[in-house]
Amino acid sequence: MGFYYERYPETFRERGVWREEFGCYLLMSKGRVVLVDTGVGPADSPFAKNAGLDGRLLAGLRAVGIEPEDVDTVVFTHLHLDHVGWNVVMENGERTVTFPNAKYVIHQEDWDSVHSPEMERRPFVEECVDPLVEFDALELVSGEHTVTDEMTTLHTPGHTPGHMCLLVSSGNQKAVILGDVAAHPAQLMQPDVAFMYDADKTMARETRRWLSDRMEAEGMTIGASHFAEPGFGRIVRLDGRRLWQAL
Repeated sequence: MGFYYERYPETFRERGVWREEFGCYLLMSKGRVVLVDTGVGPADSPFAKNAGLDGRLLAGLRAVGIEPEDVDTVVFTHLHLDHVGWNVVMENGERTVTFPNAKYVIHQEDWDSVHSPEMERRPFVEECVDPLVEFDALELVSGEHTVTDEMTTLHTPGHTPGHMCLLVSSGNQKAVILGDVAAHPAQLMQPDVAFMYDADKTMARETRRWLSDRMEAEGMTIGASHFAEPGFGRIVRLDGRRLWQAL
């Protein structure tokens, strides 16, 4: 990883250790307010407690004039605890959904995976995912799912069985919210670089490879969940070599 450390030092905490952010994305389209993932969660959420963090999603939304009631769709790239933390909150000692007017969109294969008999039951599923059924907020989808005329989910398995990216098209511009298809820019430049949390590492490599090819060919802007801020960039070529260009 020496090349990447020298070229992209801001993406490492130290040599050999990737720097990770935990980001969510807010999009507006056709009168809809769409949130991609809900991140770390408040200080008492499962991931925040384990990592000693306190998520800033709600503060970030309010800083741009968005209240939880304004969000009408939450799209999950996948069901890992650092992506579902703000699904629910405690109010007056009772649990309730954070975004009361939203449908929470999850791929069927991810839902089935975290609820399969073979999967060890994890507290974050019971705390952050299962309440969506109780509040009639859950929407399960398969394949490609149209969110608006400008937004479509794309099934990108490997990191989890039901991992999804969100494709965005407006005029002649295209973008993709990447989720955890790649956790570091090096994986877009060299798709065989592994990520320890990929459920199916072979499939994850295949997904990274074809999606990286597509993103480069179509000149897409990329929004990544875990890349160093600002998290936006493109794949470019320099001297025949594929590189990450932050925006």
